[in-house]
Amino acid sequence: MSKPTPRRNARHQQKRGQKRQQRWPDQALKDPRQPPPAPKPKPVSREELIGRIAVQTDKYKRRLPLVAKAAHADFDELLRVPPEVTCRKGCSACCRQHVVVSLAEASNLVQAYPDLIAAARPVLERQAKIVPTFHTAEADAIAQNWWKSGETCAFLQNDECSIYAHRPFVCRKYFVLSDPALCASEVATDVVVALPNGANELMAQMWAHEQRATNQVILGSLPKLLLQVTDALSQLEALRIQHLETGAST
Repeated sequence: MSKPTPRRNARHQQKRGQKRQQRWPDQALKDPRQPPPAPKPKPVSREELIGRIAVQTDKYKRRLPLVAKAAHADFDELLRVPPEVTCRKGCSACCRQHVVVSLAEASNLVQAYPDLIAAARPVLERQAKIVPTFHTAEADAIAQNWWKSGETCAFLQNDECSIYAHRPFVCRKYFVLSDPALCASEVATDVVVALPNGANELMAQMWAHEQRATNQVILGSLPKLLLQVTDALSQLEALRIQHLETGAST
């Protein structure tokens, strides 16, 4: 008796499958290599949607700002005896540099200065195009491009910081000990900057708290993140009102 060929084996398996399908049409042969079908999403009630919106809104309006405020307060406590810096009122060369903030700091600024940010939106949108995306590996190149653009911080008014009470961490820890005139250069190699002891550790702690609060740490250009947080809050509020109105009309 001859051995069955691979082709005969394949035809035999096919016939067996057809017969099985005829006997049990609701139990089709399944390929074990195929993943199981994804479960169908459960319908979400209007109340649950509104609850999710509230959680996201709370993240931007309360949890993230608290992280930034706590870190800034710890830093101010560190500087009860500030170094002898040469920076003075009207010296604003550092306000013409690219500023990197975390999502917590951007949320804190949006909460503290909504009207100021709304008024500065045209400037922020123009500046956001200079740095559409931010990567820490390209920080130096981004800073040089920003300096060459000639842009000034959108919140510098009459050579004074209009958000000084809630200024970002990178602004807080910038203490110049040399002649301020040296700062007005793209390559300020002669500028001497004092970094208070513990400053970087406090900034790392802020990022760690932000990680625990939102499961991520987002760093970006100040104009870009301010716009993103503002737009996210506007969209969340629009969704909340939409769901409330839908419920009222039913």
